[in-house]
Amino acid sequence: MPALRRAAPELEAAYERTSRIADRLEAARLRDTRLERQRSEAALALQDVVGAMSLVVVAARRGDPADAENAATGFTAAVADLRGLSSG
Repeated sequence: MPALRRAAPELEAAYERTSRIADRLEAARLRDTRLERQRSEAALALQDVVGAMSLVVVAARRGDPADAENAATGFTAAVADLRGLSSG
């Protein structure tokens, strides 16, 4: 079994954990309007990360290195956007 397919279960587990965190963040609401705006922006950015992770998992399951590389590039960009919220 290729290494990419062997990694799929671990990637799937990380995806599931991140997805649950994103769902909780999306469902939360804060009274302070400034903090609520930040929470909302972070929730949207984290959903983008989850979407990108999903593409990585699918590519890994298929054992498709080219798709995995493209998906990983999207994932890296989504994480950078999420991290950028704290510095913006």
